[in-house]
Amino acid sequence: MTKKKTPYHPVQKVPSYLKKDQHWVLVNKRTEKVSSSNNWLNVLAATSVENNDYSGIATLLPQAKAQKLLPNNRLVKKKQRGLNNKLSAEKSREQAKLMIPMLADIYGQKLPSHKQPRRNDFCEWVVTTLKDEYSIVRKYADNQGYDELIDAKRNVRWWLDQLNKMQS
Repeated sequence: MTKKKTPYHPVQKVPSYLKKDQHWVLVNKRTEKVSSSNNWLNVLAATSVENNDYSGIATLLPQAKAQKLLPNNRLVKKKQRGLNNKLSAEKSREQAKLMIPMLADIYGQKLPSHKQPRRNDFCEWVVTTLKDEYSIVRKYADNQGYDELIDAKRNVRWWLDQLNKMQS
């Protein structure tokens, strides 16, 4: 008895949309936060609906639910957290620690002479300048490769915690 040979399938290159360090997520259009109905099945169904793929295995996916979700949500590629043995939160803390002295210098120059420097005002200024794509601080962070710090969109409280950690 002879074995049947399986047909040879050459190994195909992994498409860019299936890279290991990224995954698709349903994000609410209004709040820009991950949707509460985000799960792997809904994401697969949403990608098949967006690609107009209604045949084959895609017919087994909950496409009706995906069609209901897509008007209020959109598909976004996100980086997976915790890859390369360094969490993105840890990287952003390190980047903030390196960037705070430069931020304090710029803030001191922009602060009016009659106004006292306050930590809360400083942190509010940092958050708003990092959100502004055309600010000097944002351009500096881009040039230094501080992507985790920019992508994280940290709030005022987080920056206050980073200042407290530097003082101790």
